[in-house]
Amino acid sequence: MPVAETEDAKNENAKKMKEPRGYDGGSIINASLPPHGTETDIIAVDAYRDMTQPGKYTIQLQQGKVKSNIATVTVTP
Repeated sequence: MPVAETEDAKNENAKKMKEPRGYDGGSIINASLPPHGTETDIIAVDAYRDMTQPGKYTIQLQQGKVKSNIATVTVTP
């Protein structure tokens, strides 16, 4: 089940709708990679999704048709 967006994420998404070319912060990867090449970046997922409740969360990023590996994060009380 998808996790609710944080208020910051909602505000950022609304801003992107008005100014689709703008990007204010966070993390962005903009690179051309050869086949099987990799790029690493740090993304503060909890800035975009509410992960305050204990449990297991699965995370997968997607840009266009390209999807990342799936990561599982466990939040303990």
